[in-house]
Amino acid sequence: FDAEIERRVGTSVAEIFAARGEAAFREHEARIGNELLARHRVVLASGGGWPMVPGRMEALDAATLSVWLQVDVATALERAARDGDTRPLLRGPDPESAVRALLAAREPSYARARLHLDASSATAEDLARAIARFAAVPPTG
Repeated sequence: FDAEIERRVGTSVAEIFAARGEAAFREHEARIGNELLARHRVVLASGGGWPMVPGRMEALDAATLSVWLQVDVATALERAARDGDTRPLLRGPDPESAVRALLAAREPSYARARLHLDASSATAEDLARAIARFAAVPPTG
Protein backbone atom coordinates (compact mmCIF):
# COMPACT_ATOMS: atom_id res chain seq x y z
CA PHE A 1 0.00 0.00 0.00
CA ASP A 2 2.80 2.43 0.86
CA ALA A 3 4.45 1.58 -2.47
CA GLU A 4 1.24 2.49 -4.30
CA ILE A 5 1.04 5.79 -2.41
CA GLU A 6 4.66 6.52 -3.31
CA ARG A 7 4.02 5.66 -6.97
CA ARG A 8 0.98 7.90 -7.23
CA VAL A 9 2.34 10.83 -5.21
CA GLY A 10 5.79 10.62 -6.78
CA THR A 11 7.79 10.67 -3.55
CA SER A 12 8.57 8.38 -0.62
CA VAL A 13 6.43 8.09 2.50
CA ALA A 14 9.34 9.45 4.54
CA GLU A 15 9.56 12.48 2.25
CA ILE A 16 5.79 13.10 2.49
CA PHE A 17 6.06 13.07 6.30
CA ALA A 18 9.13 15.34 6.27
CA ALA A 19 7.84 17.88 3.76
CA ARG A 20 4.10 17.93 4.43
CA GLY A 21 3.53 16.07 7.71
CA GLU A 22 1.52 13.07 8.84
CA ALA A 23 -1.84 14.71 8.07
CA ALA A 24 -0.93 15.08 4.38
CA PHE A 25 0.22 11.47 4.25
CA ARG A 26 -3.05 10.32 5.87
CA GLU A 27 -5.03 12.26 3.23
CA HIS A 28 -3.21 10.45 0.42
CA GLU A 29 -3.63 7.16 2.28
CA ALA A 30 -7.40 7.67 2.67
CA ARG A 31 -7.99 8.64 -0.95
CA ILE A 32 -5.87 5.88 -2.46
CA GLY A 33 -7.12 3.28 0.02
CA ASN A 34 -10.73 4.03 -0.87
CA GLU A 35 -9.91 3.75 -4.58
CA LEU A 36 -8.21 0.40 -4.05
CA LEU A 37 -11.04 -0.97 -1.91
CA ALA A 38 -13.54 -0.09 -4.64
CA ARG A 39 -11.85 -2.63 -6.93
CA HIS A 40 -13.02 -6.23 -7.06
CA ARG A 41 -10.79 -8.94 -5.56
CA VAL A 42 -7.86 -6.87 -4.38
CA VAL A 43 -5.30 -7.57 -1.69
CA LEU A 44 -4.67 -4.42 0.32
CA ALA A 45 -1.71 -4.59 2.69
CA SER A 46 -2.37 -1.35 4.53
CA GLY A 47 0.02 0.68 6.56
CA GLY A 48 -0.29 0.31 10.31
CA GLY A 49 -2.20 3.54 10.89
CA TRP A 50 -4.76 3.07 8.13
CA PRO A 51 -7.21 0.90 10.15
CA MET A 52 -7.15 3.44 12.99
CA VAL A 53 -9.40 5.94 11.23
CA PRO A 54 -13.01 5.61 12.44
CA GLY A 55 -15.16 3.70 9.98
CA ARG A 56 -12.35 1.95 8.11
CA MET A 57 -12.56 -1.40 9.89
CA GLU A 58 -16.35 -1.32 9.60
CA ALA A 59 -16.00 -0.79 5.84
CA LEU A 60 -13.58 -3.71 5.67
CA ASP A 61 -15.95 -5.91 7.66
CA ALA A 62 -18.71 -5.32 5.13
CA ALA A 63 -16.76 -6.00 1.96
CA THR A 64 -13.60 -7.96 2.64
CA LEU A 65 -11.77 -10.68 4.46
CA SER A 66 -9.66 -8.67 6.87
CA VAL A 67 -6.56 -10.33 8.30
CA TRP A 68 -4.43 -9.17 11.22
CA LEU A 69 -0.86 -10.39 10.82
CA GLN A 70 0.25 -10.15 14.44
CA VAL A 71 3.91 -9.70 15.32
CA ASP A 72 5.72 -9.18 18.58
CA VAL A 73 7.74 -6.04 19.33
CA ALA A 74 11.10 -7.65 18.48
CA THR A 75 9.84 -8.81 15.08
CA ALA A 76 8.31 -5.42 14.31
CA LEU A 77 11.61 -3.70 15.14
CA GLU A 78 13.65 -6.15 13.09
CA ARG A 79 11.40 -5.77 10.04
CA ALA A 80 11.36 -1.99 10.35
CA ALA A 81 15.18 -1.98 10.52
CA ARG A 82 15.32 -4.08 7.33
CA ASP A 83 13.24 -1.40 5.58
CA GLY A 84 15.86 1.22 6.39
CA ASP A 85 14.83 4.74 7.33
CA THR A 86 11.32 4.50 5.85
CA ARG A 87 9.26 4.55 9.07
CA PRO A 88 8.82 8.17 10.17
CA LEU A 89 6.89 7.23 13.33
CA LEU A 90 9.83 5.12 14.54
CA ARG A 91 12.45 7.84 14.30
CA GLY A 92 13.67 9.02 17.63
CA PRO A 93 15.78 7.97 20.58
CA ASP A 94 13.70 4.92 21.60
CA PRO A 95 12.18 2.99 18.66
CA GLU A 96 11.28 0.05 20.93
CA SER A 97 9.05 2.21 23.11
CA ALA A 98 7.54 3.73 19.96
CA VAL A 99 6.70 0.26 18.60
CA ARG A 100 5.19 -0.80 21.93
CA ALA A 101 3.03 2.33 22.03
CA LEU A 102 1.92 1.98 18.41
CA LEU A 103 1.02 -1.70 18.81
CA ALA A 104 -0.91 -1.02 22.01
CA ALA A 105 -2.82 1.91 20.49
CA ARG A 106 -3.63 0.01 17.30
CA GLU A 107 -4.59 -3.33 18.83
CA PRO A 108 -8.30 -2.53 19.35
CA SER A 109 -8.69 -1.65 15.66
CA TYR A 110 -6.57 -4.55 14.45
CA ALA A 111 -8.52 -6.97 16.65
CA ARG A 112 -11.63 -6.28 14.57
CA ALA A 113 -10.09 -8.29 11.71
CA ARG A 114 -11.96 -11.50 10.92
CA LEU A 115 -8.77 -13.58 10.92
CA HIS A 116 -5.82 -13.22 13.31
CA LEU A 117 -2.53 -14.92 12.39
CA ASP A 118 0.78 -14.98 14.26
CA ALA A 119 3.21 -13.66 11.67
CA SER A 120 6.26 -13.36 13.92
CA SER A 121 7.88 -16.56 12.69
CA ALA A 122 5.58 -17.79 9.91
CA THR A 123 6.71 -17.62 6.30
CA ALA A 124 4.75 -15.68 3.70
CA GLU A 125 3.80 -19.03 2.15
CA ASP A 126 2.48 -20.35 5.49
CA LEU A 127 0.41 -17.22 5.97
CA ALA A 128 -0.96 -17.36 2.42
CA ARG A 129 -2.00 -21.00 2.93
CA ALA A 130 -3.72 -20.18 6.23
CA ILE A 131 -5.62 -17.30 4.63
CA ALA A 132 -6.63 -19.45 1.65
CA ARG A 133 -7.89 -22.20 3.99
CA PHE A 134 -9.91 -19.70 5.99
CA ALA A 135 -11.34 -18.04 2.87
CA ALA A 136 -12.42 -21.41 1.46
CA VAL A 137 -14.65 -22.16 4.47
CA PRO A 138 -18.14 -20.62 4.29
CA PRO A 139 -18.89 -18.31 7.23
CA THR A 140 -21.11 -19.66 9.99
CA GLY A 141 -23.89 -17.91 11.81
